[in-house]
Formats: sequence, C-alpha cells, structure tokens
Amino acid sequence: MGRPTVLLLLLAILTPAAAFRVPPAMKALSSLRWSASSTFRRTVAKNYSVHYIQQKVDHFGFNADKTFKQRYLIADAYWKKNGG
Repeated sequence: MGRPTVLLLLLAILTPAAAFRVPPAMKALSSLRWSASSTFRRTVAKNYSVHYIQQKVDHFGFNADKTFKQRYLIADAYWKKNGG
C-alpha cells in the first residue's frame, strides 16, 4: 500500500460522522421502525409466560456437572396444561 492509499484510508476512518448527511427519508424510516417495534413488544409481552429448565452445558463431554438455566416461553393462548 502506498502513502496516498494509507492517507485516504485514515481520512475515511477519522472523518467525523457529522460530515455525512443522512437523507430525511432515512430518518423518517428509522423513527417508524422504532415505534412499530416498541408497540409490538408491549402486545407480545401479555401473550406468553417465561419458564426455565436446568440444562447440561455439555451433553457429550466428560464433565457432566455443569448446568445453566435455559429459558423457554409458553404461548398462553395456545397451550393447555394437561393436553399440550
């Protein structure tokens, strides 16, 4: 790599982010995405319950005593306790 290439690379890395203009349409899309996802989270949070099961870390290794809590979700609207 020659000097001009290195200088150009350094210039691209060290240029402040404020120098790059973000089109207004992209800003609008960004705000729509965040508002939609936050609404979605509030709706979904009421439709499932969170449970944990003690799971082995390594199923095939020699050290079988290490475990972790594995999280799983149950959709309350579709799960019947005795029927599945």
